[in-house]
Parts: sequence; structure tokens; C-alpha cells
Amino acid sequence: MNKLELSVRAFVQVDVSPNQKNQFYSFIKQIPNILECNVVTGPYAMLLKVAYEVPEELDDLVNKLQRFGKTNTMMVFSTPVRPRGFFFEIQ
Repeated sequence: MNKLELSVRAFVQVDVSPNQKNQFYSFIKQIPNILECNVVTGPYAMLLKVAYEVPEELDDLVNKLQRFGKTNTMMVFSTPVRPRGFFFEIQ
């Protein structure tokens, strides 16, 4: 079995208005390349973690997301600290 090489990784911020949240959530849940969605503080309402094979696919996603509001995209160059789990000790 061949694994897909999703070497284009990015974070996309989207300024989604509150009245579009349900439509936005329905849209992004259909896209498997969106690995994570976080509601955040600041000038953008959403922070998406995405991965694609080629930059053109990322560009296509960003173009589609812009119907929900302004976007800002940050491509990942490297990840010196890989994702790790959170562990909480209950006392």
C-alpha cells in the first residue's frame, strides 16, 4: 500500500462571522485534508491545520474558504517539536 505524501502543511486563519459558523463547519467537515479546526481569539475566528500533496491543492482550499471571510495562510517549513499528547494528573 502506498502512503500519500502530504508534504504541504499549513495553518489557515479564517474570519468567519457568527451567523456563518454552522455552514462553515458543515463545509470543512467534508474535507479530509483539514486535520484540525480551532475557534480562537484575535482577528480571525478559526485556525485550521491542513495538509496537501501540492501547493495548488492548498490554493484551491483557500479560494473556497474565502467565501466565509478573509483568510491568512501560513505554510509550515519545519516542525522541530512533533505533536504530542496532553497528559493530566488528577489529584
